[in-house]
Amino acid sequence: MRPKLVLLLGFLMVLGHRGAYADSMWLGFRGGVGVPAGNFNEIASSGWDAGGTIGWMYNPHYGLDIDVAHHAWSGGPNPKAGAVGGPGAGFSPSALQITACYLRGFSDR
Repeated sequence: MRPKLVLLLGFLMVLGHRGAYADSMWLGFRGGVGVPAGNFNEIASSGWDAGGTIGWMYNPHYGLDIDVAHHAWSGGPNPKAGAVGGPGAGFSPSALQITACYLRGFSDR
């Protein structure tokens, strides 16, 4: 079920994406569900994320974009946390994502 949820959320994000060439400057906000995958799924459960983006096309072909997001997942009692923090210990993992992008617009002619 989780791979289908991830694909659905990815598809919805693509639908909401604006092209970098639409305006010279933009500001956006985002939020969503964080679904752990792989081995991370063993120690964390679904959580949330929130962030924002700001971008600037300084001419018709070149631009910059910066994204900042905070991700937080629910955690619970697990053997690995119990070994460090004692019986019944748990933790809630989180991450801060900062991404800078260089944008290149190609002519459609």
